[in-house]
Amino acid sequence: MDNSPPPKHPSVGQKLTGKQEEQMEKSIRLLKSKMEKDQWEAAKKRIAEEERKAEAETAAEQQKMKEAAEKVEALALSSRGRTSATNTDKATAEAGVEAGEGDHSVDPLSAGAF
Repeated sequence: MDNSPPPKHPSVGQKLTGKQEEQMEKSIRLLKSKMEKDQWEAAKKRIAEEERKAEAETAAEQQKMKEAAEKVEALALSSRGRTSATNTDKATAEAGVEAGEGDHSVDPLSAGAF
């Protein structure tokens, strides 16, 4: 095994001509520009994904709050319905008593038992 480095290309160490140097600089600038553009696109994509996730989380939280509010409202309506029915029953019973219909107990003195 030979540990010697590979042979060098004949152009290694030669100076570039002015035109070659300009082309090399232009290529480097284009490469840097492309890299910056790729980084910018990746950053925009990452930001858009974060915004989408945040919107989805907000929508999920709003849905949970809406469902909780609907449950509370349903319980309140249910409670009002029972209270209303109870109040209606009480009012009906009171009206019947006033009309003499509700109290069916017989007073022994007025019934002629004695």
